Amino acid sequence: MRKSTFIFCLFAVIILISCKKEVKNYTLGIDVQSQFENDSVEVFLDNEVLIKKRLSTNNLVGVCTDGIIRTTKTTGNHALKIIINNTSTLNQNFTINKDVYIGINFDPSTHAISVVYADDPFLYE
Repeated sequence: MRKSTFIFCLFAVIILISCKKEVKNYTLGIDVQSQFENDSVEVFLDNEVLIKKRLSTNNLVGVCTDGIIRTTKTTGNHALKIIINNTSTLNQNFTINKDVYIGINFDPSTHAISVVYADDPFLYE
């Protein structure tokens, strides 16, 4: 009886180990885009600082040239926190299961922060 229980447990462990999900890395792009004018911009991903500086949008291309970040992150859930001028905050949770690009926009008249998610890098002229 003990031998069959041991064999059963051994097979159960082998099956559980073989079912482990594969963790992949994907590109995560963050682009600070429109309507920034010498604004204090802080961007955190999973409580890690990605951007912490004053940024202004280059209106000819529609993006803050110093506000473009490319990194890799693993599959799964992630938390994005954006703070503009220490007065406006946006928290968003999202899942990475492919490359993702996030555009950050700001409306200075309403102090509203908005984000756009895309599957491909943003193109600027």
